[in-house]
Amino acid sequence: MMNLNRWLQSPGTHAMLETRLSEALHLPVKVGTLSFSAWRGITAKDIRVAGTDGTLFEAAGISV
Repeated sequence: MMNLNRWLQSPGTHAMLETRLSEALHLPVKVGTLSFSAWRGITAKDIRVAGTDGTLFEAAGISV
């Protein structure tokens, strides 16, 4: 479990996630932090999706 957290929090994984989400949505996506908990699963905090007129979507956190 600790290895999963380290992997999620690594700069490479962070960049890969933002790139893949941006490509899928065809909009710039920024994610603040990523973490894993056995109770909450994977949590992303401070998510922002930029639209053509500014911020299209903003969330304090999402858990899956």
